Amino acid sequence: METFRYGRAPDQYAERWLPPSLDSEVAGRRPPVVILIHGGFWRAQYGLDLMHPLATELTARGSAVWNLEYRRVGSNDADPTVTLSDVRAGIEALVDHHDVVDLDRMAIVGHSAGGHLALWAGGTSLAVEPLLVIGQAAVVDLRRAAADHLGNGATQDFLGGGPDEVPDRYDEAQPRLDPITMHLVHGSLDDTVPSCHSSEAVDSSGRSIPSTIVPNEDHMAVIDPASGSWAVQWKLLEIALFLGSD
Repeated sequence: METFRYGRAPDQYAERWLPPSLDSEVAGRRPPVVILIHGGFWRAQYGLDLMHPLATELTARGSAVWNLEYRRVGSNDADPTVTLSDVRAGIEALVDHHDVVDLDRMAIVGHSAGGHLALWAGGTSLAVEPLLVIGQAAVVDLRRAAADHLGNGATQDFLGGGPDEVPDRYDEAQPRLDPITMHLVHGSLDDTVPSCHSSEAVDSSGRSIPSTIVPNEDHMAVIDPASGSWAVQWKLLEIALFLGSD
């Protein structure tokens, strides 16, 4: 693993994890890459180390990983656009690594509030386009998250108020959901972000976003490589990044 900076602020960096040498059938071929975006309700006390188990798992399966850190509540000057711009800049910094990873085989995976950021990034125009975006127990709808008071008001803390107070911020930060490229994975026992936030997610036209609700798993199971939730995610990634390119 190596660390690369995409800005001058302390939290503007990413870890690049590369898989071990590939087998002889694909020797010399650049590996696909999965961008990981950690959660923690956008709060600065949580960091990218949350995703280290998945980074280890993905590299063992032949994928590169771009594990992204970004400025959060407590380090983003109380400005959500700082966080959003960091996510965009951090993802687009992968362009500089095109000789090492295959940017045509790229996915974004985010957990909880990081799932919100992954979905937001997947719905914007980026210099590198994902084949797949997975929201892991994601905060999908910011207005619903605020109404449900998720994380003791974490959405209001992130955006600087409720939907009636700062509606433009909610509009700007709300992901543009896409049922073609996005999939939501959630544990049925999640009491941090209830699974209905995934199972009832729709795009702006009212189309359902594909979701898998995994029985008897909680909020953290989705980032556990030994979980049923991760088995679902790996199958999605395998199809998008490996089998789909054969």
